[in-house]
Amino acid sequence: MSEVIDYWCNLFTPDGLKRLYLDPPEFSWPAEAWSLKERLRGRSVSDFIQMMDANGIGRVCIPSAKVYNWRDRHLVWDLTTADVAEIVGQAPNRLFGLYGINPLTRMSGVHELEVAVRDHNFIGAVMHPHGFGMPPDAADWFPFYAKCCELDIPVLSLVGHAAEEMPNEPGRPLHLEKVALYFPELRIVGVSGWPWVAEMVSLAWKFPNVYYGTSQYRPRHWDQELVGFAKGRGVGKVVFGTGFPVLDHPQALSEVKELDLSERALNELLSGAARRVFRRHFTA
Repeated sequence: MSEVIDYWCNLFTPDGLKRLYLDPPEFSWPAEAWSLKERLRGRSVSDFIQMMDANGIGRVCIPSAKVYNWRDRHLVWDLTTADVAEIVGQAPNRLFGLYGINPLTRMSGVHELEVAVRDHNFIGAVMHPHGFGMPPDAADWFPFYAKCCELDIPVLSLVGHAAEEMPNEPGRPLHLEKVALYFPELRIVGVSGWPWVAEMVSLAWKFPNVYYGTSQYRPRHWDQELVGFAKGRGVGKVVFGTGFPVLDHPQALSEVKELDLSERALNELLSGAARRVFRRHFTA
């Protein structure tokens, strides 16, 4: 089996997890509801690399994700480029940054994205449309898509159900369709998809530039339509991620092996698809 690539792993340090899950009231509840308490202790970079080595994980992508409170109109998650760059800079061949898009920043954010990619080992962009109330096909996101095309990096969008108190509708996977049509050269990963799994599968099957990202849900609980897609016509279009600390790496990898995938399908899920998504950086 090829080395594993986790395309979405949240900032795993004690300070990072505190800022993401313990400090914001909107995210304090998952510690109990999802049994995350032990994982939220966090790890140093060296300890995390040891975990990666022990589980055959070659590379991990860490987002400076932006999550917006829909009701009170403020950022809940607001990690900066510098926050993530400090960590990925300690192991630049193993850890990589993903720029978190705040559409309210407009062209200043587009410039910041370019600097993050050019100077700080960031290899993609991520977006969480739900709290902003802006679906992916809203005009506010388009300048960022254009810059991603120019930089030849992918964009990863949360789609499907939002666990937080914000509307689900901006996360309907179908909102990615116009983006895929308008930017055929942009590699797009729809992250999660549930409960509209069939809708996300249809987009990943239909468009050469669209991929299904699996993070946030335990493989044991994946919808059978997703499992069938990963085994058959979707080989090479499904990308493995954990969304750590939501999923624990050893457990997630163990459950992937329970899916009875062919060797080819397993390799594509765990690394092959990610190499195509991040093709400028993961060629070897």
